[in-house]
Amino acid sequence: MHPWATSWRELTEDDVRAVVRAERDERLAAADQLDATGAGDAADELRAAAAVLERYL
Repeated sequence: MHPWATSWRELTEDDVRAVVRAERDERLAAADQLDATGAGDAADELRAAAAVLERYL
């Protein structure tokens, strides 16, 4: 076993949901920023990705 592997732990379902929720929120925040700069197409792509993540919550 690698020395760094001892600090790993198995994620709980709550851990996984928290990661997915954070990723969704990050995409939504970035989409809002892109909208403010006029990059609506890129913002729409991020919102679509956030919607996919939402299905797992």
